[in-house]
Amino acid sequence: QLRDGSLRNYRVFLDLLFENLNAAFQSKKAKVKAKVASDVFEARRNLGVLSLKCMAELLSQNYNFNLRSNIVNTLIPYGASKARGGQLADIVIATIIEIFDKDKQGECSVEIVRIIAALVKKKGKSVNGKLISCLLHVRLVELGEVKKEKEEKLPDTAMLSHKQRKHRKEQAKVRVELREADAVENKKKKSRMQGESLDHIFVTYFRVLKQFHDTPLLPIALAGLCKFAHLINVDFFTDLFECLKRIIKEESLNLADSLNCVSTIFTILSGQGSVLDVDIGEFYTLLYQNLLLFTPDTPMKTFHQLKNALTNTLKRKVPLSCQMAMVKRLCTMSAHLQPEQTHIFLCEARKQIRGSPRIAQMLDSDEDFGKQFYPGATEPGQANAEATVLWELPLWPNDL
Repeated sequence: QLRDGSLRNYRVFLDLLFENLNAAFQSKKAKVKAKVASDVFEARRNLGVLSLKCMAELLSQNYNFNLRSNIVNTLIPYGASKARGGQLADIVIATIIEIFDKDKQGECSVEIVRIIAALVKKKGKSVNGKLISCLLHVRLVELGEVKKEKEEKLPDTAMLSHKQRKHRKEQAKVRVELREADAVENKKKKSRMQGESLDHIFVTYFRVLKQFHDTPLLPIALAGLCKFAHLINVDFFTDLFECLKRIIKEESLNLADSLNCVSTIFTILSGQGSVLDVDIGEFYTLLYQNLLLFTPDTPMKTFHQLKNALTNTLKRKVPLSCQMAMVKRLCTMSAHLQPEQTHIFLCEARKQIRGSPRIAQMLDSDEDFGKQFYPGATEPGQANAEATVLWELPLWPNDL
């Protein structure tokens, strides 16, 4: 009875919060009266903001409690609101990120992702980019990683009788069976939740790539695809390749967005897409050209993006002449960067040198080449990198 009474009062409180929000930000009648009584209207809006904060706190602290769906369906759309200079959206977005980080089962997360996908479909390019950025925080863990529970510490069996030891063995066997059954059930549940979340996330990203590729939402979608590329279903590969090729040709991408495109492609091709017969020449060329855009002012995050992309290229068959051109340009550009940035470039060059005896011959300065090297070539296959040596390496100390 006490529980039922508490739930009734909780529902009444939520209804009050919903009414305050609706009166402050949804009611057209309130907006008309604002011209007559602006002070009353402002007070009503302040009450609406307070109600929104209360709902956000209730959801973040008890995201598995009763009436969660009611709060989610009311709260999340305000993440796309421009009211109060984006104050409402900031409150909602902070709450969403907190829930994504904490929600291990994924039940609440999948509801939120579903609503975000619907908002992007409805509002299009006018949706708040921060709302889509929240999707980067969704917990998409490998389902095989099930943490083992700590074993309960039991008294030494030497102090027990034969009957007690036998009983303990039977109890241990039952506990093991229950844990295994629970783990299987949790795996199935997580797999279902993750699958649905992934579907909504990728549908949202693909909608941006196809319909809103000329808006500020594009970099956000590219960053998300890059992060979750290893989870993309093989059925999406062909469509995704075509979208990214078109974006590379038609849009003027900055360095970070270009690297996200290339990283996404090579991550896919190094995983489930390894069996696909895809021409990667265009993407490898883009990566080769992007090396010239790195400067000492480039953020370290972008250098790590390059590192990930180059690591995945090693898992694909790339013409030797292209690999040699990539190594040469990495070494050349390393002479123009800061020490920690140079370290990344030289480490990536070393990986490729160690992987091929022919590339290692670029360390020999006594070879007679008989052809000319073109350092400014736009395509790595046309640079004739086999006609040069890595003279930049002796410039650096051995401990770099």
